[in-house]
Amino acid sequence: MDLRNRLISGMLHRYVNSRVIEQILANPDKYSELGGDRQEVAAFFCDIRGFTALSENMKAPELIELLNSIYKVLTRIVLRNKGTFDKYMGDCIMAFWGAPTDTEDETLWAIWAALEMQKAFEDLKQGWPPELQKLGSASG
Repeated sequence: MDLRNRLISGMLHRYVNSRVIEQILANPDKYSELGGDRQEVAAFFCDIRGFTALSENMKAPELIELLNSIYKVLTRIVLRNKGTFDKYMGDCIMAFWGAPTDTEDETLWAIWAALEMQKAFEDLKQGWPPELQKLGSASG
């Protein structure tokens, strides 16, 4: 892999499954134009229960630090379970399975990720102050 591709791969690796990066680097012309294919995918949204009310009483730097710590763990779970991270929307994560690379049993992979996220979220909360302990994950 040349230097340019290594740099691109390094930047994308944080948010994109390595299988997708390999496919993009192997076929860059396929992804240079907007468009798409019709295919079945599993869409995934994970929201944090109680976050909006709690965030109203937090200072911006604390809020950003909290969200980043949560995003880091949950995004890794998506990628580890063959998913494609799409975006953050406030306290929500959107991901999907089955695109841009085919994923066999995409719905099962999404369910496994949701279950793993709920466990990871409970583990994360153990180190938080009491006022943050009331937050809950709502994978769906």
